[in-house]
Amino acid sequence: MASHRTMVNAAWSLQRADHGEQAHWAMIALAAALGQIGLPGGGFGLGYGAVGSVGNGVPRVRLPRIGRPPNPVDAFIPVARIADMLLHPGAPFTYDGSVHRYPDIRLVYWAGGNPFHHHQDLNRLARAWRTPETVVVHEPFWNPLARRADVVLPVTTPLEREDIGGGSPDDHLFWMPRLIDPVGEARDDYEVFAALAKRLGFEARFTEGRTAAEWVRELYEEYRRTVRSAPDWDAFREAGHTRHPEDPSRPSRLVLLDGFRTDPSLHALPTPSGRIELWSERIASFGLPDCPP
Repeated sequence: MASHRTMVNAAWSLQRADHGEQAHWAMIALAAALGQIGLPGGGFGLGYGAVGSVGNGVPRVRLPRIGRPPNPVDAFIPVARIADMLLHPGAPFTYDGSVHRYPDIRLVYWAGGNPFHHHQDLNRLARAWRTPETVVVHEPFWNPLARRADVVLPVTTPLEREDIGGGSPDDHLFWMPRLIDPVGEARDDYEVFAALAKRLGFEARFTEGRTAAEWVRELYEEYRRTVRSAPDWDAFREAGHTRHPEDPSRPSRLVLLDGFRTDPSLHALPTPSGRIELWSERIASFGLPDCPP
């Protein structure tokens, strides 16, 4: 490994286990010991199989999004602590060196994602999932999440609705036409929330007077206000996609931490020392006997 250019790569799944961070720490330590971080084809990578366009110097365009009001609740839990929270309401937990307490959750409303897909120790999660009084989920499929819910609100798949699609590593924005009518009683997630907002008395504030299709068009028009060269709405739908304009200041290929390798003072890392730390004074200060720093 040391005599050739070596890329140490790992998928995200390693973290979804007890002490999951240790494998990634060890991987970065190995890459640092090899001395190739910041070189083309060397160093380390995380999740390259799950994220497209890694290393490509594609233009970074802020994609359109629907705004949201401030959340009046500042309590939080790490996503990997869902089962702990449900099994131990009110118990303390440590996060990033500070102590917090789990809330007492009586109702779970889950829209988007599936904890039975990404959570560790699924048997324990299944036991914890029985503790809330009510579980409501949005699901197009009769999967483990839906089977464990009290109320299942059937929602459409991408094949049953119109949308636009793109991600931060992409250099295109895509038109996603509806291919089939919604199956059975399925509705768009937006339509479900709009119906709930109507029953709760704030439909107009939630929808701002727009249907789901009108919101999709408004989001595209927001994109056009940022990317002036983008085609109009009808031309975009006809073509099926539009490409972000090229940024001449951005290199065609990116190398992770090449700037840090060239000048570690100018391109310091967001660590207390600004360097790659094989031993962390901050983590050591947490006093965790099972997590060496």
